[in-house]
Amino acid sequence: MVDAHQDLIQKYKERIEKEFGQASPTETKVSSREYTEFKQELYPTHFSLYEKACNFSENLLKLKVDGKSAAKYQKFIDLCHLNVTPSGVVSLSIILPLTIMIVGALVSFA
Repeated sequence: MVDAHQDLIQKYKERIEKEFGQASPTETKVSSREYTEFKQELYPTHFSLYEKACNFSENLLKLKVDGKSAAKYQKFIDLCHLNVTPSGVVSLSIILPLTIMIVGALVSFA
């Protein structure tokens, strides 16, 4: 039974390699001049505001993210094509609520 399972796996690996030229797909990062121009012209501005806020927060509050979490965050950052770091995202997630609480307290006090 185990041999049949291994034979089947090997058969499909060979077929994938034959059809696609490789046994497993590799990740390639899309980066071209046209894509960069597209992003600058048509990318929604609310993303750039988020990117600016993350980068500002990272400069203001330097936090280190552990490796497992950083890899997880980086996966989603790459998926969204954002120009931020996991450290910037974590910094913003701390600074923004604190700022809202402080401003809210000052407004309610006034």
